[in-house]
Amino acid sequence: MKFNGVSMMFRDIELTDEDINSFLKAYIKNETSPNLERMILSADRVLDIDTVLDGLVFSNVEAKDVRISEKHGVRYTNEDGYRIVTKNKEICYISFCIFGGQETFILANWKDEVHKPLRLLDLPYLAMKQVIESMTLMEAFNLSLTSPTLHHFVKHFFKTQKLKLTIQISDCFLVFLKAPNGSFFSFETHEYSEIEKICLRMKFGSFSKVPFCLDEPFCLKTFWDDITKGTTELLTLLLDLFNVEFEKLSVHTEFIHIDYGSVVDWINRLNSPIKEYYFGKGTVNDTHYSQILHNNNLKKCKFSQKPSDDFTLPEFRFTDDHVNWQIWNAQWITLDNLSEIGSVSSLLNHLKFTDQDVNLFFNTLITGKFKNLEFIYLGLNRMDIEPSIVLDGISDLEEEDINRNERVFNRHGYDLPLENTVDVLMATGETCSFQFYRLEDEDGVNSGPVSKCQGAGFPLVSPALPLLFSWFPQYFRNIKKQVQRTQIPKFGYEISQCSKNMKNTVKSSMSNIKFRLELSADKSFIFQLSNEKRRCLAQFRVVAQIPDESTLATELEREVDTVNRQLNELFQFSHRRITVQVDVLHWSLLKRWLNSVHFDACAYKSRGILETDDFELLISNLPNIHTVYLYITPRGPFSTTRLNNLDGKRLFLANAKWIRLENLMTTDFAQINYSNVCLRSKDVNAFLESLMGGRSNKSLRYMKLNFMFPLVECDILKDLLFTEDGDAKVCETSNSDLESARIVTSTYKLFFTRKSLESKAGITGLELFITKNEVLKPMKLLKLPLIVAEQVIRSMNIREAFIVSTCSRRIRAFVKILIKKRHYKCSLKISDAYMFSIDTVPVQDDFPQCFYARDINEKTSNYSIELRIGDHEKVVTYAWDYKYLMTYWKDIHCGATELYRDLMGLFNFTVESVSFFENWRVDVDYEKAIDWVHKNVETKIGTSKYFGHDVEDSDYSKILNTSKSIQCNLYLKPSENYQNIDFKFTEDTPHWKIYEGHWLTLDNFLDMQCVTLVIDHCALTDTELHSLLTNLINGSFPNLEFLSIIVNRNIDMEILLEGIDREVTGAVRVFKRYEQDINIPGGIEFLTNAGQNCTLRIEGGDTRRRMNVFVWK
Repeated sequence: MKFNGVSMMFRDIELTDEDINSFLKAYIKNETSPNLERMILSADRVLDIDTVLDGLVFSNVEAKDVRISEKHGVRYTNEDGYRIVTKNKEICYISFCIFGGQETFILANWKDEVHKPLRLLDLPYLAMKQVIESMTLMEAFNLSLTSPTLHHFVKHFFKTQKLKLTIQISDCFLVFLKAPNGSFFSFETHEYSEIEKICLRMKFGSFSKVPFCLDEPFCLKTFWDDITKGTTELLTLLLDLFNVEFEKLSVHTEFIHIDYGSVVDWINRLNSPIKEYYFGKGTVNDTHYSQILHNNNLKKCKFSQKPSDDFTLPEFRFTDDHVNWQIWNAQWITLDNLSEIGSVSSLLNHLKFTDQDVNLFFNTLITGKFKNLEFIYLGLNRMDIEPSIVLDGISDLEEEDINRNERVFNRHGYDLPLENTVDVLMATGETCSFQFYRLEDEDGVNSGPVSKCQGAGFPLVSPALPLLFSWFPQYFRNIKKQVQRTQIPKFGYEISQCSKNMKNTVKSSMSNIKFRLELSADKSFIFQLSNEKRRCLAQFRVVAQIPDESTLATELEREVDTVNRQLNELFQFSHRRITVQVDVLHWSLLKRWLNSVHFDACAYKSRGILETDDFELLISNLPNIHTVYLYITPRGPFSTTRLNNLDGKRLFLANAKWIRLENLMTTDFAQINYSNVCLRSKDVNAFLESLMGGRSNKSLRYMKLNFMFPLVECDILKDLLFTEDGDAKVCETSNSDLESARIVTSTYKLFFTRKSLESKAGITGLELFITKNEVLKPMKLLKLPLIVAEQVIRSMNIREAFIVSTCSRRIRAFVKILIKKRHYKCSLKISDAYMFSIDTVPVQDDFPQCFYARDINEKTSNYSIELRIGDHEKVVTYAWDYKYLMTYWKDIHCGATELYRDLMGLFNFTVESVSFFENWRVDVDYEKAIDWVHKNVETKIGTSKYFGHDVEDSDYSKILNTSKSIQCNLYLKPSENYQNIDFKFTEDTPHWKIYEGHWLTLDNFLDMQCVTLVIDHCALTDTELHSLLTNLINGSFPNLEFLSIIVNRNIDMEILLEGIDREVTGAVRVFKRYEQDINIPGGIEFLTNAGQNCTLRIEGGDTRRRMNVFVWK
């Protein structure tokens, strides 16, 4: 609470979440250090974000507001963070991440963002209209709650849009609103007992201090003592504010935990017309069920609710108000309920009608009594329907009554293809179409007559066609056409059971269709047929009672083998797979059968942990099947060191933590895929050495290992000779059957923040590809024809050409002749190493090639090589990735000289920029580094950059006094007492950026010869700034074009402009800076004595001001 730092980082803190919350609140109220720009707190525990942000007003950072900063030597981004406005209107950002294995809290304040509220009511009418209409629905609703005037404008501007509203009732009330342009938002009303920690309070209508929170940018959660009253209040606000059309009301009965009677009362009190109602599955009280049925507002409704078995409602009638109803538990409906039907469409399922009841209803139907009815579905809970009784007095089921024309009934939400219906002429002169079928639904078999009025009908549906054919034998004539049209395997299977001719017809009709067969062996055997996209088309269940092992063979042969044989006779299969639940049906019981039938893949699964003995027996007796999957968690430990070898087969282990080096050495599968492997790096290395040496795994062609813990890549590939090909390492093998292997490792990374600083911690996966057609043959470059060798060298990138040039003097001379024609640019970076980043001009490669000179004492790679560089033999070198070349030296300054001279002798490049990087891990010896640059870089340097924190005053003076680059950017900070009165801005460095300029005095600006100058944290007074402007007017700065001075205070304009003739203008002018056009929107203009026009602009807030001066040449 009492520090005065700017950037703070504390690890292993023991502060509680409440302590961090208290600090945040104090910081937002400006009760702590006003200079704080970054605070990082890391704890070895999980931070509770809700507790840390409790009581704070914040918003999520949107994509357009994402920023990245490297100030203070640490890269930080506010992406995926929270935005908070402090008491003095500054904007700070809060984020949480994992850094260094610890949960980290980050507070950042760039000090250059100030919250400026937009005063909508002060805008012109057209501007205010544009702002409000561009808002999302959520933003417009929130704005309407702020004042009655804004509520009026929001209502006025949004009333032209017609919004669709949906209500969903489950564990809460959800009101979903969608606009024509696709934008939407939702309200959730919850009980007060479910209130969340991060909640604010706001007035909604007549209710004050209602808790609410934003769950997502488009979802507003509110909490009420009575959620029905809360929902009514919110609906009142929405209906008053927007032009709303009610689409649907859904009631998910199974998830409602409040009193269902209050929900029913709330629905019946709704006066707004709703297009569609839905009442989901669940048993409800008879009284509540009856109250909903008597609601006359339900024009279109689907009932899946179930009343009690004794429920009756004799007075209920289907009137004109019940336009389109579906009742899926209609066992309570009687003929009296259907005596007067005013509905247009009705679907009634699970009826308890007899054949005589159905016949009586159909006879009434064809008289034309029900004038509005166009479609009705009657589903019965039985299979013993007698068509002759159902259609007694209506049709004799003769051939002339059957309509074979194909039609489609596409009204009232249905899209039903019609064919083979029984058409009857009604008393009104209209045609009524009947159809009978059986339907297998999720609750069992539902069989019954279906009546379609006025040309409607129902499609022919399996699997009850044998029953249908017994009614209409004429259908056998078109069976082949029907099978080809439906292409449903279960349909064909049922038909094939009728006769041998039917079986041959089905077989020929489906001979050109390929299916996938999957058999699940559990308490029952399930054959599943699917298409190539793995969409299930049919299932066949065989329940085999297996009292003991001795009777298993008999059961399988009689039940499972029969179905399996019939399916293989009827259909063509592209893939066959069996899944065995080993802890229910022991794997050994199926071993003989698995080896006798043909399957492409076998998968073993278990719901629990398998005992060690059973697992060892299982993996030692795998079936002779091409692909084996093991989704089993064994208990372990294991004594088995060898898996039974299935040469040329594939093995997948989902939990392979039991695998040891011996298992890998002795297993000879063609493909291996192991997950959760617990091998050590040296074990993987030993296996790879054995494989490359041809001592094991001669059949292996592909292997993938996913490690449970990250391993070190250099330890895995230790002592292996390989070349790099993109992300892969290509190794030559000694195996007589193989030529080469490609190894691809996947890297595991720790992220400081998302898409920000990353540090490689190891690899979590390894893929191995072994081929017979990929041979490593060294290229004899000097023996190639001259034209071919020239083409090879020209196709190389910079790093490859450099490595090739070290092989011999002849090759170097040859490379130099070809490469010298190109022009490159070089960027030099100096920190704990010298890095030369070389790129083409113009840029051709995706990435520049980087050459490093590092200290030999640093950890080097275990698979490095030795090259000749300059006069030094056997320089330890490591080519990493596709763009880095590391060289290691006893003296990095001497090594950098040798490397630089070698590169200069080979390539034609100029050093455009030099950067010095220093942070808490790396100290730069500025004296040696600067002397090295002045001694070796002979050309004029474009840009010099110095990054870091505090620096010694002597080093800071050396940098100032020796700078001769075109542009110098100083990010270093000398001591608070540092002075350098002898320093002057000369012509040697025309462009300056100094980010810590507290040491500059007015004397340093005398006779200033630079072109542009930017100074941050300047300590000059207003009087001294006025003197600078006076000197500019008097011609003391002849070359100056741009001056920017930033002070951490306000600027007194009267003192600054005292005695200066000026004029305020709003004209926009274009200023060219660093080859960019910058629009300057006016300012304070004045003239110098030489007649040059200058523009002065003052920007920023009260605590930080920037003075910009533009000199128009």
